[in-house]
Amino acid sequence: MKTINVAPAPGIESIIPLTNPASNPHAFISNFFQEFGLNDSKQRLWQMMKALLSSEELNHWDQDCRSEAIFFYERMEGLLEANYAICGDGNLASNTKGVKTRHNEKEALF
Repeated sequence: MKTINVAPAPGIESIIPLTNPASNPHAFISNFFQEFGLNDSKQRLWQMMKALLSSEELNHWDQDCRSEAIFFYERMEGLLEANYAICGDGNLASNTKGVKTRHNEKEALF
């Protein structure tokens, strides 16, 4: 599977190339949290969830599809926290002050 290397925001350079996350997962996850931080990542995930829940497409989803979307969101948030505990600075209360992230460089896309 080929991963798309999206260029970082102006002034932000990726610490490792975004080639194959499976080849060095620890470095990939660490790089992710250095670029986005835990709080920024959770905020972006929540913004995507709000966009989904407010879309007209949702009117065509049955109860099971909606429930699965919410379950997936909850699991993704837990996955972010677990990965941050393993590969971030290990302090879930930290909000990455002093680290230049895409979020504090430019508003989030969502």
